[in-house]
Amino acid sequence: MLRTLDLDQLTQYVDSVYEAIVVIARRARQINDEQRLIYEKYMDYDDMSEDFEEDDYGRQGKPKDNIKLPKPPSLALEEYLKGELQREYAEESTV
Repeated sequence: MLRTLDLDQLTQYVDSVYEAIVVIARRARQINDEQRLIYEKYMDYDDMSEDFEEDDYGRQGKPKDNIKLPKPPSLALEEYLKGELQREYAEESTV
């Protein structure tokens, strides 16, 4: 579902909109990796990098093998807006 967000919602936990985007994007990548593991387990694949032949529908695998998982950026944004994400910064080195 597409909706407009107020900038104040994005900056309620961080100092700038850009920082919020980085936090959300990093969490989305983590969710994507988690979903890949779920998909691999469901499909019983050892390695997702192997080549699959496309079927008549232009999708990989058989149509019945496709599972639908929520989109990682949507989940990450939802977690961020609920205040469930914590950010950590690496310490700056003074070399």
